[in-house]
Amino acid sequence: MPNLGLDKDIKDSQQHLKDAESTLGHELNVTAPAAKLKKSAAPSKVSTLATKSELHIKDDPICGSGGCVKIKNPLDKGPEYPMGYSVPDFGVDHDVKATQDHTK
Repeated sequence: MPNLGLDKDIKDSQQHLKDAESTLGHELNVTAPAAKLKKSAAPSKVSTLATKSELHIKDDPICGSGGCVKIKNPLDKGPEYPMGYSVPDFGVDHDVKATQDHTK
């Protein structure tokens, strides 16, 4: 398979990261955990997926220290109109009946 270089979306993502780092004055530096490094290698910026084990996350950043607040779904209260009413049966539609007769 020929090497066509980086995908345009990857190039765009890398440029967006550089722009954000420049704007914020902070460089994202993900390093490999010591267990994954070779003995001769020093920690450096590596291309890695930032997983929970690699970042050592203890708390959910979305929830506060008291935990997540459960919000009730407004649709769980039930329908606002009566249900279970009877529907009159007028029989088979005349077009359906005609089609059924013609196919016989």
